[in-house]
Amino acid sequence: MVAAQRDLLKIGQLASASGVSIATIKFYLREGLLPRPTLKTSRNMAWYDRSFVDRIEVIKRMQARFLPLRVIKQLLSERPQMTAEEAQLVAELRPVFFAQATRQGKPVEERELLGRFPRATREQLELLGAMGLLTPRTRRGRRFYEADDVRLVEALARSQDAGFSIDLFPLEDLGHYVELLGELAEREVRLFARNVSGRVSRAEARRLVESALPASEPVLLLLRRKLLLRAAEKLQERRNS
Repeated sequence: MVAAQRDLLKIGQLASASGVSIATIKFYLREGLLPRPTLKTSRNMAWYDRSFVDRIEVIKRMQARFLPLRVIKQLLSERPQMTAEEAQLVAELRPVFFAQATRQGKPVEERELLGRFPRATREQLELLGAMGLLTPRTRRGRRFYEADDVRLVEALARSQDAGFSIDLFPLEDLGHYVELLGELAEREVRLFARNVSGRVSRAEARRLVESALPASEPVLLLLRRKLLLRAAEKLQERRNS
């Protein structure tokens, strides 16, 4: 069968592979969270490729963060797909991205990190790690945190000192940022690969990640400030209307 040769899945097989029910998959299809089947051989027979498993995993993670379906649908819409050449470029640049996250500082052992920031606890570090915000590395039974992890803990400590205590703003609330910004980050990497692949040299692509990417970070901070103002104005307008 052609479908079997292409390693396609029936809806029941897709349900087993993704850990959701057939009814859930049909619901995702009706709501437009999943694209049309990869192949339809008859009115009642459809086949799905392996990308559907990954997409369902993304949907499940978003739902676990209690994101509305309309938000999930918007985030999933128009996700650019990478060509083999673009994927190869991202693989080659991954060490450069990693270098950006570990620059300007040596790894810090967990005990030292907790000593620097008395407000932080081991439980909080574990929670942030489970959320994907911290990525400690274990060496000889001890956990170490790279430079960006240390800066994040420091930034959280400063925000708590400024009044954003975990009693008012639990760390779990950062989960929405992780999920939403994670989708934006994946889209940014895909668009970066699309825009530079075949148009600039590998050396120039590396330079863009090393130099231009950090230079653009203040732009994102300013955009956040402007968007917060816009959101506040919109909410006030709705209240007054």
